[in-house]
Amino acid sequence: FIHEGLVDLERQLSNDDNDNNNETFESLTICYNTALSALQEIHLSRGIKRLWAHQETGHWQSFMRDTAVRKWCKSQKIPFIEFNQTGVTRCLKLRDDYLKNFKSFVSRPQYSTPD
Repeated sequence: FIHEGLVDLERQLSNDDNDNNNETFESLTICYNTALSALQEIHLSRGIKRLWAHQETGHWQSFMRDTAVRKWCKSQKIPFIEFNQTGVTRCLKLRDDYLKNFKSFVSRPQYSTPD
């Protein structure tokens, strides 16, 4: 099911009729590996300029994976940009202002949907 969805996504992104903000879409890369091994292979073969992700709130294993990815990106001098999607902020040094920060997050305007 997931594989079929990714193949369909690649087809849609590669479609010449699509307006991809005048950017050329080459391919969607599907890897069956650990996150760090996959990132290392992609970086060696193509070079990663930056990594974009959403801040995930999950179980201990996903937290440890994300911590390792952050550390790897830092060691490779690759900017790792994470977007907050739930109001739960990771990597806080001080959690005293959690409620104030959460209220600020949920009171922001929503992003508009793409056309």
